[in-house]
Amino acid sequence: MYSYKKSMENSNNPSQNLQELIFSLLLPIVALTKLSQTGDEIWHLGPKVGLAVALALPIGYGIYHFIKTRKFSMMSMLGLVSVLATGLITIYLWNEDGSVKPEAPLLFGLKEALIPFILGSAILLNSQLFKSLFYQPALFNIKLIEEQVEAKQQQVNYARALKMSVMIFAGSFFISATLNWFVAQYFLSSIDYNAADSLALYNAAIAKITGWGFVVIGVPAIIISCLALWYLIQQLKKVTGLNVDDILHAQEAKK
Repeated sequence: MYSYKKSMENSNNPSQNLQELIFSLLLPIVALTKLSQTGDEIWHLGPKVGLAVALALPIGYGIYHFIKTRKFSMMSMLGLVSVLATGLITIYLWNEDGSVKPEAPLLFGLKEALIPFILGSAILLNSQLFKSLFYQPALFNIKLIEEQVEAKQQQVNYARALKMSVMIFAGSFFISATLNWFVAQYFLSSIDYNAADSLALYNAAIAKITGWGFVVIGVPAIIISCLALWYLIQQLKKVTGLNVDDILHAQEAKK
């Protein structure tokens, strides 16, 4: 079984984060927008090949990373699930005559919203998931914090602070789910699904959803996560009497 500590070591590696960004976001966008075109240029391979390349890139990188490091990566796992879902939905949506089924905005919007919705729900229902993702020794000096909580008899306020932080953190995923839905509707609803180049238009829309979603959805999620972090630190200062340096010293992560 792979520990979350290994996953955190992975996620804190700038080189790996850059590689994941390139293979999971940038190159698939290029494949969907450039390779999917039909034309005279050598890189115009058509919508089917373009989609296949775009799906193969994150899958191939995920397999390569696992073989190389033997470490579990939550980001890679979620990306793999999303990529496979995109492929399966696309297989259903693409008709043999080259057209696309009109329910594309509905199905793709549901797919885009489902993963963050499930994550948000899981965080609300299981506080241990919040602790493994957010409130963990790589960031917080949990041992010292809990010693101070017990010494000052602040267990109730401590539990209340964690519960509110869980709700704020989970809220970021629910907001992402909602924004995912609307971004998908915006880019997929304006396509003529009976046009001669409907498959290429569909691929281009998926590329826009992927690219713009990274900004439109990622920025609010980061802001709300920072809000959850700020709130938790302020509450921990109150219930423990510790300063920020002691709270975030994370001595356990150094061992």
